[in-house]
Amino acid sequence: MWHVSGNQLKYKVHFSNFVSLLVAMLIISPYGECKAQGTRVNDPDVGGWYIVNAKVEHNKKVNSFFEIQARAWNPNKSFFYHEVKGGIGYKLKESVQTFLGIGRYATYANNTDANFKKPALFQELRLWQQVNLSNDIGRVKIEHRYRIEQRFFDGGRYRNRFRYRINAVVPLNHYFLEEKTIFGIVSNEVFFNNNEDPLFERNRFFAGIGYEITPLITTNAGWLSQIDYSKTNQLSKHYFQLAVLLSFRKKGSTKILHPSSED
Repeated sequence: MWHVSGNQLKYKVHFSNFVSLLVAMLIISPYGECKAQGTRVNDPDVGGWYIVNAKVEHNKKVNSFFEIQARAWNPNKSFFYHEVKGGIGYKLKESVQTFLGIGRYATYANNTDANFKKPALFQELRLWQQVNLSNDIGRVKIEHRYRIEQRFFDGGRYRNRFRYRINAVVPLNHYFLEEKTIFGIVSNEVFFNNNEDPLFERNRFFAGIGYEITPLITTNAGWLSQIDYSKTNQLSKHYFQLAVLLSFRKKGSTKILHPSSED
């Protein structure tokens, strides 16, 4: 007779719950059957999206963060985008955090034989204000992120943008997110503006797997799909995303229960 241990059964149940959540977010994502007027354009190649994020906990209320990103048209070549940003966060209570951030962003031509080929197509200074609301549903860690951005482009152009992301993290081999924990992570984010057509300009979906190596180092990797909308077409691009998250916390501080990159 075949037997299943309690731990094996719990692992299968929680993994099944994570898969169900992933399927549900795929269904509700605008990526599902969303159609834009005009022509849909898809790049057949998978790109690379790489992130290093560091967060420093100064006390129970205040933390700061720093992040660098690079994106490539292919997994390891034709780098066409980079950003450097940082900011400060303040915890109003355990489930509510606010952030102020600033960053410099540059986009280059999608040139197959060059990385960051100058001159840049766009350079941007961006400010943002953000609120993160978190709650648990059993062992599933849910985060709602609301962000307002002020975008200053070279040449004097200015835009506002509004973003909402729902992020879910499910520990798989432990009940809590602690050292040596494997977790599933899935998120969907929508982008809006208030002065250009279309008002709904982007959807970004991510699904992956993560591992808390030590209390200092967490990493995750997965598949990211992004759709950009314009008046005439919609452009979709898929990426392999790899992120390394560094968390500098005081000894004995509260665990960060919702690991995710800042962007």
